[in-house]
Amino acid sequence: MKFGVNLGILEPVTCGPDNMSRNALWYWESMYKWLSATDFPGFEMTYKPWDFNLGRSGMPFTRASMETFYGSLKGFREHIGELGIPEIAALHITAGDVVADYQTRSLDESRWLEGLLEFSKEAVDSAAELGAEGVVVSPVPDFACLKEMGLFENSSGPERLMEDLTRTVDRMGEIAGQAGIKLAVRNEYWSLLHGDHVDDLLDAADEKILYSPDVASLYISKVDIYEKIRKYKDRLGFVLLNDTFFEDRHDIYRQPLPEYPQTGAQRVYCMVGDGKVDTTGIVKVLKEVGYEGWAICGSHEATNVPKAILNLRWYINYVLKKV
Repeated sequence: MKFGVNLGILEPVTCGPDNMSRNALWYWESMYKWLSATDFPGFEMTYKPWDFNLGRSGMPFTRASMETFYGSLKGFREHIGELGIPEIAALHITAGDVVADYQTRSLDESRWLEGLLEFSKEAVDSAAELGAEGVVVSPVPDFACLKEMGLFENSSGPERLMEDLTRTVDRMGEIAGQAGIKLAVRNEYWSLLHGDHVDDLLDAADEKILYSPDVASLYISKVDIYEKIRKYKDRLGFVLLNDTFFEDRHDIYRQPLPEYPQTGAQRVYCMVGDGKVDTTGIVKVLKEVGYEGWAICGSHEATNVPKAILNLRWYINYVLKKV
């Protein structure tokens, strides 16, 4: 098992004081060095549709930003290699970002599945150029977004969406496979695939589609995480080993901006080891089932990024690796 880090540990909008400086190239260059100094072998990186502001920022979230500052995706890959980070585990794309892109460009957001398929082609090409192992996709927008688009106005709406989603994910898997890239599905607690509902997609999809469990989301959804890992032991990939102390007592998962609750606890995620998720027990089960892939660690939106990276390395070395 390889312990990598999720670059979502740095969210430039919310990560502490002077947060807008987190958009700058110099800050991201510093973070690559912090990750290298703490011996992280690789990371999972967020990948988003083209955006003017992201394209000119130092964040490596788009093809445009990497080409702007490093000449090409290959140039970015070579650069972080020279800094001491040998691998890129995966790119993470989301249906929510596709919907947001459609809204920004005044396109018909109801056609987001078509947009997700097209964007996945770009992500697969980019993953291949970066030498990444896979593409992880969160294939459904949040409940509130689907409600706004009228999905629940008809009782058969969710069922039809699942059929269309299964075909789309299977096609994405075919495209990824042709490029030698793995495709994995991730389910958050606020999506139509929350908790055990991800089984509806995975049971219907091609068995080559991997499952990337978000263990904090499974905890919030009150799912038996160990059972879920054992069920998909032969289809696991890019396990997101994150943590939370959040209890959804107000059906936040159905509300807009579910990762930024307006009622009850205001923070959803915390550093690995600081929350209520039994991360050591999860690592033990992963070892029991023979999992040898990536375990992607990190606090989503850490308030102090250098401190979070150091704490994460300590927890991996002196807790998780001793399981």
